[in-house]
Amino acid sequence: MRPPGALGICLFLLAGAVINVAVAWTCVWVGDFGSATALELYAPLGENHHWTVYRWNLSAGTRVMSTCWRGVVGGPYNRGRPETLLPAWAGITPPDPVAPARLTTVSEAWGFPMRSLASRTGTQRTAGRKTTTTSKILRLGAVSLPGAPIFSGFAINSFLYALVVWVVGALARDMRRALRRRLGRSATR
Repeated sequence: MRPPGALGICLFLLAGAVINVAVAWTCVWVGDFGSATALELYAPLGENHHWTVYRWNLSAGTRVMSTCWRGVVGGPYNRGRPETLLPAWAGITPPDPVAPARLTTVSEAWGFPMRSLASRTGTQRTAGRKTTTTSKILRLGAVSLPGAPIFSGFAINSFLYALVVWVVGALARDMRRALRRRLGRSATR
């Protein structure tokens, strides 16, 4: 197998990126966080002010939910440092200890073998009003798909899928040529 030229490399990388997006979006449809075990950590931020982070991990997806609230603790919770459950791609920062608002943020990332696409939804409640913001989400009818690339995971997955496409294509070409030779035909056609 000889390596492809510059144009071939670009086409293989483009094919790898397309496959990467298709795999990540397929993971959204088949992934089920209901079967995953949640990691959870809680920290008090002040008097009657609390913060908890939940994290669910699947082989092809991760969901992180951060909630900051005032009032009754509820529980029981696992005390610790909730920020240790926050991946960089989630875009969630520790809440301001004096912030009075209830804020819930949910971030998800999908892809295999690395997380390559992410999305985030935030809901804030202040003085009886609820405000929901979404970012990095593509809406296709009733389906919400992650739309923001996680650059390291996106690059690694795209390269791996491009490599697979190249190897499979080269093997198919070589098998076709061997078959044509066996049948007594020109191997290059």
